[in-house]
Amino acid sequence: MAVDLEKILRPVDHPLKPFPAKYMTLASGDTMVIRQATRDEVPELLRHVAPLVLVERDYYDLVAARVYAELLGWYHHRMQDEYVLVAQIDGELAAIVNGRTVSPTLGMSLHTLALRRGLRIGAHAFAAKMEYHIDILGQDEVLIVAESPIGFRRWMIEYQLEERFD
Repeated sequence: MAVDLEKILRPVDHPLKPFPAKYMTLASGDTMVIRQATRDEVPELLRHVAPLVLVERDYYDLVAARVYAELLGWYHHRMQDEYVLVAQIDGELAAIVNGRTVSPTLGMSLHTLALRRGLRIGAHAFAAKMEYHIDILGQDEVLIVAESPIGFRRWMIEYQLEERFD
C-alpha cells in the first residue's frame, strides 16, 4: 500500500484575502510599491536574502537566516497560511516582510527585512504588514517578536506596542 507522504507533510492552507498594492512617496522622492509576492518569486527572493546571512551587523545574519528558511518553507508548502509582501523601488527589491495567520482573529508577524537601509523602508513595510492583518484580514491581534535592538526600537517602542510575556 503506497503512502502519499506529501499529503501528510503539506499543511492545509486557508485562502487569504489578497493584499492590494500600495504606493508611497519616500522622503527621497522615490516611489515605493509594497505588494504581495507569489510562491513563484521565492527563488529570486532567496538570491537577495542569502548574502545577508553573512552580515554580522544589527542581527541581519539571524533575521536573514530565518527569512530564508521561512521563504523555503512557504515555497515547499511547509508553512501554513503564510504570506510574503515585498517593497520595491524602481523594480529593485527594498524589503521583505512576512507573517501568517494563526486563526481568523490572530495573526503572527514573522519578520521584516530591509534590504535597502535608510528612508524607513522597513518601518513602512512593517506598517503595511500590520494593515494587512488588521484592516484586510480583519484580525484582532498580531503577535510580534523583535529579534534585534533596531527592531525593538522601531516596533515596540516607537509604535508603543503592548508587551505580552504569557
